[in-house]
Amino acid sequence: MHIGIIISLIFISLLFFLWQYSKGEQVGRRIGFLLNIWGAVIVFYLFMVVFL
Repeated sequence: MHIGIIISLIFISLLFFLWQYSKGEQVGRRIGFLLNIWGAVIVFYLFMVVFL
């Protein structure tokens, strides 16, 4: 059950890095933005586990 959240975070990270690469930015430059996305996913996951 918890493996799904790990896979989704890895998938989101890969998409984020591909998006940065396609724009020509330095990959990993805006890591804070990625951490904010991770935080939102984890909070949403915990919300679903606690309330459903």
